[in-house]
Order: sequence, then C-alpha cells, then structure tokens
Amino acid sequence: MNLSPSKSRRQPKLPPSSPPMSLPDDLIIEVLSLLPVKSVMRLKTVCKSLNAIICNPKFIKLHQKISEQNKRILLISNDSSGSIYVGADSCLKNPLIPFADAAYCRLKKKDKIIAIGYCNGLFCLFGYSRNTMEDWLYFWNPATKTISQKFKYSTNDSDCIIFGFGYDNSTNTYKVVTFCQMTKVARVFCLGDNSWRNIQRFPEFCIFSSFCHSGVHLSGTLNWSVVGNDVTYDWEENCIVKNFVIISLDLLTETCTQLLPPQGQCLGEGLIVEPTICMFMDCLCLSYGNNEFSFVIWKMMEFGVQESWTQFLRFSYLNFPELFFGKNLVPLCLSHNGDELILADRLEGQLIPYNCRYHIVDPSRIAKGEWGIFVNNYVESLVSPNGM
Repeated sequence: MNLSPSKSRRQPKLPPSSPPMSLPDDLIIEVLSLLPVKSVMRLKTVCKSLNAIICNPKFIKLHQKISEQNKRILLISNDSSGSIYVGADSCLKNPLIPFADAAYCRLKKKDKIIAIGYCNGLFCLFGYSRNTMEDWLYFWNPATKTISQKFKYSTNDSDCIIFGFGYDNSTNTYKVVTFCQMTKVARVFCLGDNSWRNIQRFPEFCIFSSFCHSGVHLSGTLNWSVVGNDVTYDWEENCIVKNFVIISLDLLTETCTQLLPPQGQCLGEGLIVEPTICMFMDCLCLSYGNNEFSFVIWKMMEFGVQESWTQFLRFSYLNFPELFFGKNLVPLCLSHNGDELILADRLEGQLIPYNCRYHIVDPSRIAKGEWGIFVNNYVESLVSPNGM
C-alpha cells in the first residue's frame, strides 16, 4: 500500500527565515523627535535601547527644538486647585481645553502654591506649608507629569521677594533668582547643584513694578521693569509713572545691566498704568496705557539694542474704557493673519480679543477666569525637573 501523501496534501515549503529588520539609529531618532511627549514617554518602556535614546540629553534638546514650532498658550488657575488650561489654537477661537490638574501633580491642596516662572517646558513653583510654615521650591514638567523633590527656601522677607526662572544655555543650567526689595540682596539657586548663594546686589534705586514679581526670560537673561521713586497717583488711584528702566540679569555672568525704554516716545505720554514687559512673538515687549486713552505696545526687535524699539500697536480705547482704562494688559498672542490680538488682563484674569483690522472688541468672546499666570510660548518638552 502506498502511504505517501498525495501531492495535493503536501505542506508548502516555507522560505528560509530572514533576520528581523533593523532601522538605523539616526532614522529612529528622527521619527521619535517628531512625536508628542505623551507618545515618547510610552515608548520609553518598550525596550532598553529606546529608553536610552529618549533619555539622552542630545535627543531631549532635539525634541524640544522641534516642539518649539508648535507653541501654545498655557493658563494656570490662581486658586488652590492648580488647574491648567491650554488654548485650542493660537487665538482661542475654540474653548479652552483642560491640560493638567490635580494641584500640580503630587502637591497638597492645603499648601499655598504659585507658579513663579516658566522655561523650556518646566515650571518653577513656590509655596509654603501652613503646617510647618516653611517656604519651598518645586520644578514641574506638566507634559511628562514629573515633579522634583522639595527644595527648602527660607527668608524673613518673603513678602518683598521678586523671582525669576531661566536657562543658561552655555552651562546647560536652570537657575532661580530671588531679590528682596528691602535688603537689596539677590540670590541664585542652580538646579542640579541644588544650592543657594548670593550674587551681585541689584541697583539701590530698584522699585520693581507691582506686576513684575516674575522676571521675563529671554536669550539667557531675566528681565524686570523697574519704576522710579517719583511714582505718584491721581484722584482715581491711577499710577502716574515718570521714569522707569528694565533691569536685565545675564544668567551666565550673573551681572545686571539696564535697558532703557523707547526714548522721547514713552514717558512723554504720561503713563497712567505701570509699564509691563513680557515676551511676545519672540521679542521683549513693553506695553502701557497713557493719559491720551491709548494702549501702546512696543517690541525690542534686537534684544539689548536700544535703537531697535519699534512700535507694534497703538489704539484708542475710548469706545470701551471699562475694558482697558487703568488695566494691566499684556499681549498674549496674535492670529496667523495678524487680524486679532489676544490681551491678558492680569488684574481680573480676563482674555480680551481685540480686532486689529476693525478696532473692535466682541464682549461675548471675553474669557474670564482666575488665572494667575499666562504663558504665551509654552512647548511640551522632555526636560527633567531634576536638572538632569
């Protein structure tokens, strides 16, 4: 009997097994750098080789550089819940969507917490415990949901403290700068070394603006607006500013210089609100209201160059004085076509859309909240809050 299987029942021959396909490291890095932080964090757990790539400082810088092309608006609530919201697009045409919450990750609601600075996806948080009466600092990355250990900060003059948080690219160091208006003592904390030390004393005449407790970080410097001793107030309690400068601290040399406002244009108008500085469209920006019922915005096109001040916008608010008169406004973002400007009101936590083409404000689109900090250049990053 022929027991051999018929031809139709014979198993087909399989091709010889081929080695698993491998991609060049350069291609893997390129693909990973284009992914959002959430996806990258998931891939860290896949294998040791991916984890090594993602944790490499060079990759973290590359990912951050690409992410900077997608800057967003971040608004932090001023209440104890620490709610975080982010603009759905560059001009808040869509409702604000939640980004993070839970009182800054692992922080306790019973502790008083404020965000005092932002840089490269990291927030510097300052707070104090009602139980232990201690002051402390945290560094927090909301995109990776990671937070540093608690760093103790003790001072007897906490009510007079001015803060700044920035990055020194030349030494790859994140620094916190504090300044006490009463003692004129300036101190710096370096993340990584995790230690405090005194630095150059600020000029004796420094009287920091009421709305400038957090320095503006730009090009390796921290900047604060400083008003003169001859500030007066009119019968409506509006501030009359006669002179002011911008104090700029170089984070590498830790020395101060003074940047002057636009000469012949700014102070001659009679400012009724303390001037405010911020970073807007990647430039140092100065804004104020004057006694001519105008709101004015200047941009320093080349940082540190006095002659580069350029008037970006000026408009009269006589048609809606209740929205602008005596308010502390800063520009937050400009639409892609340049038609609409979003202004942030630091006094009442409002977002006011101003139509630059038709010079109107739609009251129905004013966003109200309890926001204590506005970040107009937020980018997600993989930067570690532990300084590594």
